Amino acid sequence: MTAYAPKELSAARKKLIAAAKKALPKNQQKTAGVLADIVFAKAPMEDLTRQSPQALATLLQAARKATSTTKSLVWVEPFEEEQTLVTVSMSNRPFILDSLLADISEGGHRINLVMHPVLEKQGRDSASLVLVVLEGVSDKQAKALKTSLEVTLDQVRVVTNDWQAMLTRLGRTVAELRTTPPPIPTEEIAETIQFIEWLSGNNFTFMGLREYAWRGDRKSGELTAVPKTALGILRDPGLTIMTRGGKPVVMTDEIYDFLNSKDPLIITKANVKSRVHRRTYLDYVGIKRYDADGTLAGELRVVGLFTSSAYTKSVLSIPLLRHKAHAVLDQSKADPASHFGKALTNIIETWPRDELFQISADQLGGFAESVAQLEERPRVRVLARADRFDRFVSVLVYVPRDRYDSATRVRIGDYLAEAFDGRVSAFYPAFLENGLTRVHFIIGRDTGETPQVEQAELEDAVTEIVRTWKDRLVGLAGDAHAHEFPIAYQEHTSPEHALRDIALLESLKTDSDI
Repeated sequence: MTAYAPKELSAARKKLIAAAKKALPKNQQKTAGVLADIVFAKAPMEDLTRQSPQALATLLQAARKATSTTKSLVWVEPFEEEQTLVTVSMSNRPFILDSLLADISEGGHRINLVMHPVLEKQGRDSASLVLVVLEGVSDKQAKALKTSLEVTLDQVRVVTNDWQAMLTRLGRTVAELRTTPPPIPTEEIAETIQFIEWLSGNNFTFMGLREYAWRGDRKSGELTAVPKTALGILRDPGLTIMTRGGKPVVMTDEIYDFLNSKDPLIITKANVKSRVHRRTYLDYVGIKRYDADGTLAGELRVVGLFTSSAYTKSVLSIPLLRHKAHAVLDQSKADPASHFGKALTNIIETWPRDELFQISADQLGGFAESVAQLEERPRVRVLARADRFDRFVSVLVYVPRDRYDSATRVRIGDYLAEAFDGRVSAFYPAFLENGLTRVHFIIGRDTGETPQVEQAELEDAVTEIVRTWKDRLVGLAGDAHAHEFPIAYQEHTSPEHALRDIALLESLKTDSDI
């Protein structure tokens, strides 16, 4: 048995390992040496030293039990010092550790120690061993955690097993678009092909894939899953990635619109969070399928996560996104080499990347020009885009940095949730170079059509939220009468009441008046 671990161990680590082996029963001490070096080789010393020698010995026993089987197993059991031990053993593959830790964190459990040695067994594939020590959990919580971890590992298994098959299926889609192109402009077909190839070039972590066939005419047709085409997590027939009003759906009015449009593909967010790799909402890419005569045949539905490169590479190097960027510059008649052209390009480059994949070029153009105006005069700006499936509203809020803090962000989020009849699902603040703070709010929705709220109304409301106490006082008394008041006074006195105090202060002309 060997492991991918440093050959040399520090003196402190050797001392700790010796103490752990000494705490084992005598009949286990001789055989524990190699396993102890492997298990404890890379674990953080600060976390190891918080465990007693007996606890470390128990970890060695758990590791020995896990490595003695060839089956994939998950244990969640009581551990030393009122802690809980999670032990996982399965054939080594990507995404095991990050998926497990995301699952544990999602449950609100506190982690005390993590160890993840990779073991090579003679004549067999390498094995992944994960040992996680948690703050103690109840028996009910332990049972629920074990069930959840088993579901997560099953998804890790099907995703990694089917990864190559999903790439092959995407390759076939590219071949079909090249050999029997649909009746859409050649440049759109080329951009679609390049985008699919870009996805396959380590820019997308493929989680699942399923083919759907289109049955019926354009007005009353429906999509039905094609048997034996599902791969990855979509092998589970009960897993639906789209919901409406909290119920799973395959078709919506908006999907009808997409299928009846000239657009060859759609990019949006699924309603399901990934259990593999990162615990975040899955990205959904729908690619139209066509018959040999160019008529609509169905959809290839792909789910996964864009990789870090999709967020760090220049927009101008990514198919579809570069097309949107050039369309915005053309729409604004901006020379890319001019000051305004460079400003627009920078705005697009720094636009929230998930949002950039989903927004239309026309709407992006209007939003980008609106943001460019903030360079000349920083002020409140609110840009809202409703998801085409009425599942959420994406809202970009720009406020002066000196008016922004966590309490202000909460008030803005509460207002947006009320305005769009939803809830704050996520928020992502960014501090820009021009002295503004941008917060990207995702307002999740469950039922009904998304309320239409005018931009001016949104901006008036947010402007009022970010107004300071002094702003309100100036609005009432004017600059000439806006005295400085201590923070403690502001916290306990309204600007309206301060007007009466100002009148008293300004009536004081001499020392005797005081």
